[in-house]
Amino acid sequence: GNKAFLEAFEKGSFQKTIQIKMLRSVGPQKMISSFNDAVSARVAKSTFEKISGNLDSLLTKSFTEETSVKGTDITFSMTGGTSFSILVQGKSQGSIWSPALCKAFTDIYVGPKAVSSGARDAIIAGVSDMINA
Repeated sequence: GNKAFLEAFEKGSFQKTIQIKMLRSVGPQKMISSFNDAVSARVAKSTFEKISGNLDSLLTKSFTEETSVKGTDITFSMTGGTSFSILVQGKSQGSIWSPALCKAFTDIYVGPKAVSSGARDAIIAGVSDMINA
């Protein structure tokens, strides 16, 4: 069922890419703080302290007044379960080596307490479509 699929998806070290399109404009500081809150709730405090400086730099570069607007495409990639990167409008913003961040980010979108059940359902449908194509 979906639970087994989601668990395998979360734990798998294969390439995962989640692309979102901004449906409304959101201030960059709101995006950065929301992202940090979601990650910090999913990793050990000591791990978050280790990655927070690099994560803040990446988020600050990625989420600006120009990119935090309706219609912007944001792509998050987790490669090999170890490297987390962000692309905005197809342009690389940078990456961070952190298995814990990759796992936390995957959990944000497909975990039991996903930020959006609609997004989780869309991810499941998209992966299912790819497998069955």
